[in-house]
Amino acid sequence: MPRIFIAALAFLNRPRVRWALALIWTALIIVLMWWPSMKTPPTFLGELTDKVGHFVLFGALSGLWLRAVYGNNNSNKDLSAASLSRTALGVLGGGLVFSLITELGQHVVPGREATLGDLAANWSGIGLGIAVAAYALVRRRTWERGERPLP
Repeated sequence: MPRIFIAALAFLNRPRVRWALALIWTALIIVLMWWPSMKTPPTFLGELTDKVGHFVLFGALSGLWLRAVYGNNNSNKDLSAASLSRTALGVLGGGLVFSLITELGQHVVPGREATLGDLAANWSGIGLGIAVAAYALVRRRTWERGERPLP
């Protein structure tokens, strides 16, 4: 593996960097959701572009938060399924509430509207983001221990 890649991974693994990424991504979502009259650019997906955007934004959000919270609480390399499950449920609950607040907040923003489709895309992204991040955390911790990794 190239040294620059290893150095970048080591930098991204620092607790302050993990928290900073999660907070910056959260702020980005707030700005994007509450910016007046933001139009979705046309793409080959047509009307689905907006929903895909919501899905990706909230999927990445939940993954970053799970990584920040779980990585911070388990810096001793203890991989507990119960600990990961509790953290994932906390991130899930927080993500669902945050998503609901950002969607409802669009009612007071000129030119914006909240839709159930957007909320469904947000919540689907949150679920998949947590699943992918949890899988990556488990796989990484088993690899660090020298155990047989998950498929």
